Amino acid sequence: MMANYITADLHIGDANVAKLWGFSCVDELNAYMLSIWNRDVVGGTVWVLGDFITSIRYVDIIDKMAGEIRLVRGNHESRGVIAALNKHPRVKVFGWVKLIMVGGRKVVLTHKYAENNCLVLHGHSHGMGKGDVGIMTWDRILRLEDVVRKLRDEKMS
Repeated sequence: MMANYITADLHIGDANVAKLWGFSCVDELNAYMLSIWNRDVVGGTVWVLGDFITSIRYVDIIDKMAGEIRLVRGNHESRGVIAALNKHPRVKVFGWVKLIMVGGRKVVLTHKYAENNCLVLHGHSHGMGKGDVGIMTWDRILRLEDVVRKLRDEKMS
């Protein structure tokens, strides 16, 4: 069985975020995100919970990324970026929220965190919320099943 991965907030192509996070330029940010992606992803499917690619100029970076990509929209994907991503054969774009099953458990995937009685995985908060899977929080792409298991075990204890 192919692995499932999860991440958020790569901000590929965002010069303001590059500067905020201490990169000298947007190309340095993009190269860093690509290196983490290809270090951690070996085939399978990567769920990206928003703020993936923020400029249409950088959509071609997907051709250098391993795996299939499932994007749950964030607040930094423009209509142009979404349109370009929808044309890519390895990308599927979803709306603001996606419900999936992982190990028999319902899991809500969204960009912005919201309290409810489901396990919610999200981005956007940059390390400030339970269930945050953002790449800069973890400095890696996470295995989806591992995240669900860890959060389930924490809730039970």
